[in-house]
Amino acid sequence: MSRKITEVGLQFREKFNYYGKISRDAMGKELWNEWCKLAMKKRWTTPEHKKELAERKAKREAERENKLSDPLWKKKRLVAKYLKYTYEVEKVENFSTALSENFENWVVHHRKEEDGTTMSELIASNMYYNRPAEELIFLRRNDHARVHTIKDVELAYKKALERIEKAKNVIKVAEKTIEYCKNILEKC
Repeated sequence: MSRKITEVGLQFREKFNYYGKISRDAMGKELWNEWCKLAMKKRWTTPEHKKELAERKAKREAERENKLSDPLWKKKRLVAKYLKYTYEVEKVENFSTALSENFENWVVHHRKEEDGTTMSELIASNMYYNRPAEELIFLRRNDHARVHTIKDVELAYKKALERIEKAKNVIKVAEKTIEYCKNILEKC
């Protein structure tokens, strides 16, 4: 809002005898609603403003039509969301196939995630964004889910094996403790 007192502002001050700050918090709900009614009524009901609004709308629609008809703009728009991963998006494996399908059901996958490194670990070590194109690959969404599911199953299997080994060690310790106790009892 400009600091200059407008004609609407002067009318409002005269009508409601209010000379404070024009804001919702300062004015209260009722006075703010009256201000909004007066400001909107005055501004957008004049023929000049209606004409200005129509011109703006026509200009926006013409710009939109120009952009949509430009294939380069469409490609830039589609590629823009992947620029956070790498600035060489065109060099990422499977890029042309994903582009031909407008990136629908395609995901960028980090090859380092295949080594067992998680996304959060990569982000923490600043190795998730702005990576070389060689570290990335476009995968179809279902293939990407499968890769992570397999990785999760393998990880769960490894953890289960570790738990089994720990349990075996606990059993061995318990057996030795039982033998030791039996030996002590035999001596008594």
